[in-house]
Amino acid sequence: MHLIDEALRVADEAAAGGSHGADASTFHPILSLLTRKKNFEQGWRVMEIMKAKNIARDVTCYNFFLTSYSVTGDLRSSVDVLKKMADEGLKADARSYDALVLGACKVGKMDGAMAILRRMLEDGVEAMYSTYAHVIGSLVRLDYYAQGMKFVMSYGGKDRKLDSHNFGFLANRLIAMKKVDEVKYVLEEMMKRELDMDENLQTYYNQNVK
Repeated sequence: MHLIDEALRVADEAAAGGSHGADASTFHPILSLLTRKKNFEQGWRVMEIMKAKNIARDVTCYNFFLTSYSVTGDLRSSVDVLKKMADEGLKADARSYDALVLGACKVGKMDGAMAILRRMLEDGVEAMYSTYAHVIGSLVRLDYYAQGMKFVMSYGGKDRKLDSHNFGFLANRLIAMKKVDEVKYVLEEMMKRELDMDENLQTYYNQNVK
């Protein structure tokens, strides 16, 4: 219902103690709404309220800010969020990295986006499918078709389901860009690797490649 003040009063009552109690998850819906509405000033005030009530801020709290800053391409603010997380001894999780990759893609820093993804995997954090999709989609949008294929190939062969997603996502983006030769190459590679195709790709393959 977007009734932020009323939600804060309920959270404040819960934080007061008693049988109800409160933790970071109590404030998640509030932070989620505020950051999605780009009301960062009030969002940080909520974080201060949590601190004043000795409620530990978790990674999810900070991820709300990271994601919203990244959507707008505000990398400087994202770095500030990472510093705040480090000060509280919090480590970035898959969604944190996903937001950082998205932010780099939004401003066209593709080398940086791919470096973040590599760092993520090196740190033992499994990337979400959307993280790969951010990179693939941005490479295609920037007309870096060969680099997109190289990127997908570089992560191929380890997880068949992930491969089906990445190759399929690339093919669908190329279809949208009307890059016929590039699409054929990707679909032929999918057939060679025996990867699953969605209905759209299967139809395209039957009509234009097979």
